[in-house]
Amino acid sequence: MDSEARLRSRDILSDKAGHGHDKNGLSRHAMSKKMNLKSEEATRFARMVCEKLADVPCERLHIAAAPAFLGHLRECMGSRLRKKITSEIAKDLTTLDCTNLRQHLPDFL
Repeated sequence: MDSEARLRSRDILSDKAGHGHDKNGLSRHAMSKKMNLKSEEATRFARMVCEKLADVPCERLHIAAAPAFLGHLRECMGSRLRKKITSEIAKDLTTLDCTNLRQHLPDFL
């Protein structure tokens, strides 16, 4: 698991925001990044996961991921990996123990 993917945006970006001047140059204000750092980190992690899964020698894969992260995975999947995916569960199951996890999975797994 990638621990950076679970960080808050403010924890990912360690530098303070830069400062800019108004048009007339008399006052200063803080500037913020226009990108969503948490989403960017999730996309980076999803890309890494997809690269690893694409190399797994199997015919079928079943994926369970939180809905937002599942979206990141879908964006990063190549056609070779997409053909292997036979089922998806759009739930965050990371906090469940083994007994509760089993209750959320289909019987065929």
